[in-house]
Amino acid sequence: MAAALVRFHHELDPTRFLVAQGLERGYRGWLATQLEREGAMLFVAEDDTGLLGYVYARREERDWMKLVDERVALIDLWVDPAARRRGVADALVEAVLAGADAMGVTRVLLETAAKNPAAQALFAKHGFAPSMIEMMRRPGDA
Repeated sequence: MAAALVRFHHELDPTRFLVAQGLERGYRGWLATQLEREGAMLFVAEDDTGLLGYVYARREERDWMKLVDERVALIDLWVDPAARRRGVADALVEAVLAGADAMGVTRVLLETAAKNPAAQALFAKHGFAPSMIEMMRRPGDA
């Protein structure tokens, strides 16, 4: 599912989002290291047909580079296309928000692709609002 998420973002904007050889192995290795971090949260949604989606988030300390205080960073959210429009993403976002509350962290930050209005609408429904805009000069831009 994480590899599908990476490929989805790459399809949205191939000059912004990478896709590399060994994606599944590389992402699996990265995620395994992340789950060892204090404050890591991984929630999955499943039914009798199997795994429907997942969300990965983690507590992060103050970051002077990003000028942001302690927060929970919602890193990944993926729902299998066949399971969409059934409330799975809502339940996964709510699990992260409940996890942040349980840790006593009031700020939850995430990044979402500019070309993904469905995700933006989902997050807005849960009280998220834009706070930064990433800009990129692409190869060939004047």
